[in-house]
Amino acid sequence: EYMDIDNYTFKKKLSGLRKEIRACDFMAFDMEFTGIYADLAQHIRKFDSLEDIYQKLKHSVLNFMPLQIGLSLCFWNAEAQCYVIRPYNIYVSKGFEMYQQEKTLLQNESVEFLSRNGFDFQRAFKAGIRYGKLSHRDELRLRIENRDAIRHKSHVYFSAETKAFFEEVRKKIAAFIHNKDTQTLEIECINECRLNYLRSTENLREVCRMERLPFVINKVTGTMVLLKKSEPKTEAKKEEEKKTEETLPLTKEEEEIKQQVKLLGFSNVVDEIIKSKKPIIGHNMILDLMFLVEHFVEDLPPSYAGFVKLVDSLFPNIYDTKAVSYTHLRAHETGRNLVCRLLLEKK
Repeated sequence: EYMDIDNYTFKKKLSGLRKEIRACDFMAFDMEFTGIYADLAQHIRKFDSLEDIYQKLKHSVLNFMPLQIGLSLCFWNAEAQCYVIRPYNIYVSKGFEMYQQEKTLLQNESVEFLSRNGFDFQRAFKAGIRYGKLSHRDELRLRIENRDAIRHKSHVYFSAETKAFFEEVRKKIAAFIHNKDTQTLEIECINECRLNYLRSTENLREVCRMERLPFVINKVTGTMVLLKKSEPKTEAKKEEEKKTEETLPLTKEEEEIKQQVKLLGFSNVVDEIIKSKKPIIGHNMILDLMFLVEHFVEDLPPSYAGFVKLVDSLFPNIYDTKAVSYTHLRAHETGRNLVCRLLLEKK
């Protein structure tokens, strides 16, 4: 049974996933991308050199992005004399602010193949785990710190008309709270600016001048925000919430995980794989390795020789099942077969 992980569950799973990577005997991985060939000129030809093939594949890696990563962690069970496999199905999406202006291509053939095999595109784009390059760690940290500082220090300036509107909203909400016969309240906003401001619970607290709100935002449709009163709390529930609040402060490990997820997302897992130096098994891995390096670690080197050196330093124990099948250069080998022999060459 495999485990699906997306942006909603990643924070809870990260610590356990790291421990399993450190404890496993070896791992296997595979990726799904938005495409393979950016244009016809990038197709690999029979007489292309290894450098030619690397440059063509690099062009593709720079134009497409990964959508899903399959990771299987394998553990030897001495008692049963067999391997126990823990498979993970992980959705990823390049969502950090510093990458939002980047463009990516979708290849029709790849999209059709994934669709035909039940790939959930909505989940990948909506709930994919964000990631950034490990080499951008310091820059990402600085951006997040600056963004948070601006968020805490900035003031939103409204026109006199909008201020009057918010004051009217405050009075309506005050009457709504004190009216025991009314359970819902509709707030009609004239424009997107007012709507976007009032759809935030934090901003509503500011408008109402209250620390806690006895209602929730039930629905936002068109230019209307619907508020619904929260259920009355019993003394027992209040006591339970009080106890829960006392235990709310995060542990040191939880706080660290929160910051790491915020900073690098899924690249934390890639970082753990690099540190573990565990054997990695795959099939026809050249594209997977290039995507892994370019999107999660650092910019791809300018040359094929540089790429081989970098991969050897990051992942010293790689076993490509396709490469193992080609131990000698043969006249009928295709360019892709040649690239798959990367592992044999560097060994």
